Parts: sequence; C-alpha cells; structure tokens
Amino acid sequence: MNTGSQQPHRWQWFVDHLRSPHSSWWLALFAFLEPIFLPLWPESVMVAFTLADRSRWKRYAAITAAASIAGAIVGYLIGVALFHWFGAPAVRYFDLHRSFRTAHAFLAGNILLVMMFLMFAPVPDKVFVILSGFLHIPFLPFIVGFGAGRIGRVFLVAYVVEHFGEKTFEGMRRYFGAFALVIGLVIVWAVLRVIMR
Repeated sequence: MNTGSQQPHRWQWFVDHLRSPHSSWWLALFAFLEPIFLPLWPESVMVAFTLADRSRWKRYAAITAAASIAGAIVGYLIGVALFHWFGAPAVRYFDLHRSFRTAHAFLAGNILLVMMFLMFAPVPDKVFVILSGFLHIPFLPFIVGFGAGRIGRVFLVAYVVEHFGEKTFEGMRRYFGAFALVIGLVIVWAVLRVIMR
C-alpha cells in the first residue's frame, strides 16, 4: 500500500482509515448515504482511497457503485413514503391530480435515460431519486438507469485516477459547482414548464 509522505495532506484522514479493518465500510457508508441526502460526491471518497492504494481501484469502484445503488433504492422508498404521508393528502386538498399525472408521465416516460444522464452530469441526483419514488415512477427502469449510469461513472473516475493521478481528478472537479448550477436550473425550468401547462 502506497501511503508514504507523498500523499496529499487533504487525503490524510482517509489514508489513516485505510489502516483500519473497517476501511471498506467507511467507503460504503459515504456512497450509500449520498443518493439519499449526503452533499458529497461519492467519488471524492473513492478517489482518496484509490490514491492511497491504486492497486485496489477496481475493488473501491465496485464498493462505491454497489453501495450507491443500495442508497438509491432506500431513497426511492423514502420518496414513496413521503408521498403516502404528505403528497397524497396535498394532491387531494389542493386538487393537484392533473399536475401530478403530468409530472408522472413526463418522468416515467424517460426515467431510464434521465437517470443515466444525471449520472454523467454534475447535478444532485438525490433530488431525482426521491422524486422518482414520490411520483411512483416504475422502479425497474429507474434503478436500471441509475445503476448503469453510476457503475459507468464510478469505474471511469477510478480508472482515470488510477492511471493519471490526482491532478486529473482535480481538473474534473474544478468547474463542477458552476456547471451543476446551470444544468440544474435548466432541468428545473424544463420540468416546471411541463407541469404548469
């Protein structure tokens, strides 16, 4: 394991935890919580682990992908529960049946491609994970789209970092915030236009 002095200081917490017998669980925990509520790109943690031991990049990518998919399932179920507790009464009280059907049809008809796109766009996917459950989007295309996109993204990032190092990853992250804001606003604007018709 390469954990010498050349490791950047900002990764030191992760490097220290790699020496723990529970190191993989730390990685899985971050990846699992991200699709539900954690405001952290899961690849950031995976990259830290990969930089500490590049020979295990495939293992770290597999853990990140599997835990993320499990987190997406839980996030979807949370959305279903939120609709049952709050959404359904609100739809009835405010007579939002038409808007609900429109939003459901828009997302359900494109959910596989939407989720795959989101995995490669710097947009907080947790909103769409919970929204999919809230709108009762068919589960199978939802999880297939999420899983395919997340597996592809995670392994791509891990491969790039293993072969080219931290500088490449830092370049990928440099414009993440601004690009995410623009893409997110465009998507929200498009969805609102469809719902308000």
